[in-house]
Amino acid sequence: MGIAAAAQTIASDSAAHSFNVMSFNIRYNNTDDGVNAWPNRKALVANTIRFHQADLVGLQEALQGQMENLSRELPEFKWVGVGRDDGKTKGEYAAIMSRRERFELLERGRTTCNENCARPFRTAAAWAGVDVSWLWQSRGAHVD
Repeated sequence: MGIAAAAQTIASDSAAHSFNVMSFNIRYNNTDDGVNAWPNRKALVANTIRFHQADLVGLQEALQGQMENLSRELPEFKWVGVGRDDGKTKGEYAAIMSRRERFELLERGRTTCNENCARPFRTAAAWAGVDVSWLWQSRGAHVD
């Protein structure tokens, strides 16, 4: 899975122009993972995101239930993304989380692409492609 994110912030001081971006493969919820199963690591995932003071987070391998868990664990974030199996809630997400106070969603999208992402494709074997979520976000900027 791949993540592409772009963001823009506008503010009066130079610190407000920077933000932290994090990519995080959280591994899907697999009960066969034993002590490393999702219920035992969801707090660690949330704490890792907080520790690194991420403003934008690209998540790989997240399932719907994991996104719901992270929404509860990280209420300061909102997220966009869909499951790759049905374009809604089934399958793994290439989701993007953003800090609510820093960003406002302006546009979002998703595509599945071939080896070089030159053209979208849909096949029964979606796992063979790369699922990409994208968004443009801004907070406090005037956009025409």
